[in-house]
Amino acid sequence: MPKVYSILKKSYITDDLWLFQWFISLFLYNFPLEFVKRLWDFIICKKEMGVVLIALGVIKSMKK
Repeated sequence: MPKVYSILKKSYITDDLWLFQWFISLFLYNFPLEFVKRLWDFIICKKEMGVVLIALGVIKSMKK
């Protein structure tokens, strides 16, 4: 997602400002519990790559 990347870089938003909470909480603070259960199922199935794929999906859905 080159456009999202360039916007973040132009805004001087570093990765540690937004990634830390997502990865440390595994999205528990951002979504309703029922949705988080599904995310956990996906993470368990996909292992560590699941977290990355979810993060990219959230970023892609918010890029507008």
